[in-house]
Amino acid sequence: MDLKVDSVLNRLPSNCWRNILDLLPVRDLISVSRTSVELNASAEPLLYRSISWEWDNVPIRRILQLLRAAWQRPERLLYVRHVSWLSSDQMGEWTVSELNADWSQEKADYTDVIQRAQAIVDKAEFPDASKWHQALADGDAYAFATILLSQMHNLQSLRLDYTFVWRSGYPGLMLKHALFSAPEGLLSKFNDPETVDYGTNVPEGEYISHFSQIDKTDGYPSCDPNQFMTWFRLPSVKSLGLWTQSLQEVVPAPQPLHLDRLHILVLTRSTIKEKEIPGLLSQTPNLRTLHLGLAHLWGKSCPLRNGAAVLQGLHSVSRTIEVLSFYFEYYLASRGEYYFDEDDAKLREPFRHFLLQVPRLRSVEVPITMLLGTDPATAVDIRTVLPSTVQQLCLQWDFSGQIVIRVWDLEEEDYLQEEADLKETCKQAGIDLTVVSDELSPGLWTQFLLGISRTAFPRNAP
Repeated sequence: MDLKVDSVLNRLPSNCWRNILDLLPVRDLISVSRTSVELNASAEPLLYRSISWEWDNVPIRRILQLLRAAWQRPERLLYVRHVSWLSSDQMGEWTVSELNADWSQEKADYTDVIQRAQAIVDKAEFPDASKWHQALADGDAYAFATILLSQMHNLQSLRLDYTFVWRSGYPGLMLKHALFSAPEGLLSKFNDPETVDYGTNVPEGEYISHFSQIDKTDGYPSCDPNQFMTWFRLPSVKSLGLWTQSLQEVVPAPQPLHLDRLHILVLTRSTIKEKEIPGLLSQTPNLRTLHLGLAHLWGKSCPLRNGAAVLQGLHSVSRTIEVLSFYFEYYLASRGEYYFDEDDAKLREPFRHFLLQVPRLRSVEVPITMLLGTDPATAVDIRTVLPSTVQQLCLQWDFSGQIVIRVWDLEEEDYLQEEADLKETCKQAGIDLTVVSDELSPGLWTQFLLGISRTAFPRNAP
């Protein structure tokens, strides 16, 4: 490098260097950090600022390496602002994420990390300490990942895979202990995160190929109900997404939840009780975006059986909501072979004109049967049930009162022509129409609010 140029660069204030480095990709940051002690001091906080790992193959070695690096220099975890540990979209059977390492070998190489993690469990006086000790000794990546999270005191956003909810619930259990019973200062209380996504990438329930399997299959595995309540008690959270099976200690809450700052709430494939919805939504006075995704056990439960409670909850946020996505589904997954309760149409009737009572509504996604009923012959003009403020509309073509069987290889060409004709008609009316075939739950728009990576599969997708 030219000496004059080098001299000028050396005179740059440190904040200028940080602004320059902030524009570099991670690979370049790593190279810069290795050039000098001074540049490393500026680059290192940026290198640790965001930790984004794919969770399809659980990265146990990365977790152990980061724990070791953090204990060598504890300030490194104080640099961490954003964590995203998510698997790619999953469809079909539920599978256990595999470790991408041989634990017998890793255990020998990381004995110091195991011992330090177990020491944190003891010092922080974890309940069920023996359970945590055993999980760490056995190489449970979720236990190590949670210990890692517990030392991140400056997090601003957190996105965790649905398997954290399913396999252990450790993050929620650790946070509950940190908030209510741990010695002060040893575990992060997550006071700063404004965005939290805890498991909203959950796939549909287990698939059954024959009705005889219904009593032998869980659909969704049972998860520890104690892990959910703490996520509703984070003081700075503005955007909260959960796959939750329980509102234990949330409805009713021993103390107010103080959700005044919450603007976005996404409940995905939730198996909470409909009667609990008013108790939750009534504590969100400034909510602007709501995705209410409810899952019902096929053959044992019927959506909107307690529709009055659901309506009561929706009314409590109707003055502030701008984006609404309402979705209910049956599990076990049976590729559409659902039964329909004889009261199905009657239970939807009270919801037909509800949207007219939401004065700020801009985007809405609902089952078409909630607006038009289950019988096309008696459907009303859709314009009479939508407020004039709506700019985006998604109609889920599900829970119809009719069953249509198509032989796709014979009739697909005709169907595609029907779709093309409909698009042309909408275009002439100034409407941009898109038809999507998928198995999403968070909603076509709501899914992007939490950075959820869900794919809308085209009709000819494998």
